[in-house]
Amino acid sequence: MADLTAPVPMEAEKTPWVHDRSRIPERPATTNRELLVRYQGLLLGLALALAFMALAFQTRATWTTHRDWVVPMTVPFWAGAGIALGRLIDRRKWKEAAPGLALLAVAIVLTGINDIRGMQVDGSDGLRDALSIATGVVCGLMIAALLGALVLVETKDPTKAPPPAA
Repeated sequence: MADLTAPVPMEAEKTPWVHDRSRIPERPATTNRELLVRYQGLLLGLALALAFMALAFQTRATWTTHRDWVVPMTVPFWAGAGIALGRLIDRRKWKEAAPGLALLAVAIVLTGINDIRGMQVDGSDGLRDALSIATGVVCGLMIAALLGALVLVETKDPTKAPPPAA
């Protein structure tokens, strides 16, 4: 029997059934489809994080001066934004994700215009520099909007564990 009067409760003799592994049922088998459904938000978030990184490197490729440290230093923010957008989409929180998605669309358009301009000119170009700066600012705002939206959603309506299976 446990001594509950001691400063630290202790049980000198443990009953054998406590550690008997044979009485614990096996966990139910999980199919690949169930795992895919369970982790679809995370998987989508990882794919979006990779896409955001591609956008960052594409924007960096338009710079005439080399600041090779900028994109690698921002990887945690890009990854966080991708995971946040994946989670918002998984939870069907379109209203909260809308500002980030709109800024993403603007960033993609600016990157496309910058690439088209890059095909027309060689060397340093003021318009390409302006487009690169604008894209960087829009991407920064997008990251802030997506991370802020996820924090807002999880604060107001936290994710709850599913009810236990009967």
